[in-house]
Amino acid sequence: MSGILMAAPLKKVARAQLKKIYVLDERGEMAGEYILDSDCPIDYNDFLKVLPDEGIGDRDSLFVGEYVFTAFQSGKFAFVLLSRGQLAPEDVNWTALLLTAADSHLAAATSRPAPARAAEPKPDVDKGLAERDARLQAKEKSLAELDAKLKADAANLSGRQEELDRQKARLAALADYSTQLQDAVSKGASRSAKTLEIAEQLAASSNEDSKKAESKASSDARQAFEQERKALVAAKTDLETRYQEASARIAQLEKEAKESLALLEKERVDATARAAEEDKTRREIESRVADLSQRFTSMAKERLVASHRPPGEVSEEVRKAMEGEKAELARERKFLQRRAIELLDREERVRDREARVEERDREFGRREQDLTSREQDLDRQRTLLAQAKPQAPEVRAEPDEAKKDIERRVKIIQQKALELL
Repeated sequence: MSGILMAAPLKKVARAQLKKIYVLDERGEMAGEYILDSDCPIDYNDFLKVLPDEGIGDRDSLFVGEYVFTAFQSGKFAFVLLSRGQLAPEDVNWTALLLTAADSHLAAATSRPAPARAAEPKPDVDKGLAERDARLQAKEKSLAELDAKLKADAANLSGRQEELDRQKARLAALADYSTQLQDAVSKGASRSAKTLEIAEQLAASSNEDSKKAESKASSDARQAFEQERKALVAAKTDLETRYQEASARIAQLEKEAKESLALLEKERVDATARAAEEDKTRREIESRVADLSQRFTSMAKERLVASHRPPGEVSEEVRKAMEGEKAELARERKFLQRRAIELLDREERVRDREARVEERDREFGRREQDLTSREQDLDRQRTLLAQAKPQAPEVRAEPDEAKKDIERRVKIIQQKALELL
């Protein structure tokens, strides 16, 4: 029961019942106890729980539910009365007289150590019976569970027995099968031994045949290798011959290119000189044409003046001058015609030379294509040789140098052809 400090009792009873008396010494510790009702659930510890820090005064009360702790002082002892309901003042006084009379007896009791805790009350009879019934029911339940468990174990044991019987039957069948298997293995071992003997005999006979076949195969392989080597040597010789031919052809083309360059340079110089001469001739023609124009203008003026004169007044000198002018004009006309014919002839020759230059350019292009095709042919031959058999480093280095030389010369020829264009 939880202790609650209250200012007034929760319930008034007709008459208070004294349950216990606690005797406290000068230090406030319990020196003795009088139990009037052993079934009372309240003890000294409940008093300590509700006791305030400042203590309790004389004839003051502390309430724990319907139980009341009442304290009073008598000499050097203090008494705490535990009652069910609050005691009347006369009850407290009467109890105080009785306790004072027993003061001498209590003084001797102070030499004994105080009990640490009051005796626990006895359990209630009804409560004990209920607990006993609960225990009996729990035991019956546990017995029922044990019975069910025993039945389950019995069923499990029977199932295991059946499984053991099946395992025994399976083991017996397995033993029979192993016996049959051992017989079959022994028979197979005897047959394999016989087969091994036959195989050894066949291997001995086949070794001789294989040696003969290997010697023949090695001789065939040697002959094939020798033929391949000869073919490679012939291909190498052919490649060297083609390389020499290509080198000679390149040298010839370079020589022809040099000659063509020299000829083109000469023709370019001649063309420059002719152009200068033509320019000079053109200027002369233009000057003469201008002179003739002036003469024609003067002659036209004179004719105009002569036309206004009466007929018969033209002098001999004027006539001679006019005839001289006509003759001079005829000579100039012939000279201009001759110069025009020369210019046309020169233009025709220039066009012929340009056509020849274009023809040479085309010839250079054809030669370049020929060189390119030959170079590709050399590359194909070199690839075939490399696929047939790897050559030594010095043999491979020579065609590579030749290829680089050919490429370098082709580039030079191309540059020269571009310069000619």
